[in-house]
Amino acid sequence: MATMITNGTGKGIVIKTGANTMIGSIATLTSGAKEEKTTLQKEITNFVIIIAVLAVSTVAVCLILWGVWINKTHPSFQTTPNMVINAIAILTAFVPTGLPIAVTLSLLLVARKVFCIRKHFLIFKYSFKNKNFIRWLETKCWSKI
Repeated sequence: MATMITNGTGKGIVIKTGANTMIGSIATLTSGAKEEKTTLQKEITNFVIIIAVLAVSTVAVCLILWGVWINKTHPSFQTTPNMVINAIAILTAFVPTGLPIAVTLSLLLVARKVFCIRKHFLIFKYSFKNKNFIRWLETKCWSKI
């Protein structure tokens, strides 16, 4: 694998195999690297956790109020199956339907600040330490042109 010979005959001595070779040690080092979350992924995760806590706490308050107060004073007003349906509706109402659109628009605004696009020429304005972001952004920009 690490030779420039293309044809002929010869003899060789194997001194290392598998993970003990230089290529094997490089493969071991690259497979052991952990992928960290980006700032955007961390912020979206925090936002989703906050929304989930708010949704579950709102449903819990509604179920407690129904069980302690409304069901005792007005037993025929809200039945148990209807209250379960209402709880599911409350949980569904907390799902932010505009979140993917908001994230896409914010990435578009960042891309406009980073790149100056004029007549199909990309002029890079800032330097980033994270090269994966630039590659991803280039892929998205070029696929849209």
